[in-house]
Amino acid sequence: MKCRYYLAMALLELVIPEGKMKKAEECFSYAERLTDGVPYTEVLWQVQYYAGKLCEWNGRMEQSEMYYAKSLAGRRTAADKIPLTFRQGYLKSAADEELETLLDQHMSRKLVASQGG
Repeated sequence: MKCRYYLAMALLELVIPEGKMKKAEECFSYAERLTDGVPYTEVLWQVQYYAGKLCEWNGRMEQSEMYYAKSLAGRRTAADKIPLTFRQGYLKSAADEELETLLDQHMSRKLVASQGG
């Protein structure tokens, strides 16, 4: 699966000292395009999650929030495909709570900014 390869390449670019943010962003973007229209929800939500992290690290909060929202929705779609007996374990082990927290933080920052604080 090419999309997993590009996800791995993007993550590698983020962690190695010689890595380049621009290259990571290109890999995330390509991986997202590869998953568009095919049933790779498990990979797509991860691509969107890390793309959101990258945007946040670069101060692009609006774009980050968009990626986090897509990631959370995709993650829940992926969870819906898991048999009920295993779903809770998946939800606990994956980033659901973290994504909700990140989205809440973004909304709080947006509210403070809109109030001039």
